[in-house]
Amino acid sequence: MKKTEAMIEREECLHEKWREYDEDPRYAFLIGKGPFSLVAYIAIPPDHPMTDMDYYDILNIDGGPRVNGGLTFSNGNVFGWDYGHLHNWSTPSADIAEALRYFKEKEGRKDVRKE
Repeated sequence: MKKTEAMIEREECLHEKWREYDEDPRYAFLIGKGPFSLVAYIAIPPDHPMTDMDYYDILNIDGGPRVNGGLTFSNGNVFGWDYGHLHNWSTPSADIAEALRYFKEKEGRKDVRKE
């Protein structure tokens, strides 16, 4: 996956590198230590219908991917969440798999912004 400006910004902020999914290299993920807790991000293909959507709008469509605490970040094709909660109920690897499932399900749908 060619890195977008949003992906480069997250790499520089966390001093971590994006990793492509083996099964679909159009998607990538990043796990790192934020200022207060562990954070995770997924990068979707730049031509995905949800690119440039605000995470809050995705939450209002259908709740978004069921990741720990819900989505809390969006920038271009990058979406993220954190683990700074009193009761963290999942792991980054499980959440990344869930986010991949969710965004792949929405891929190619022109009506995704109207749900």
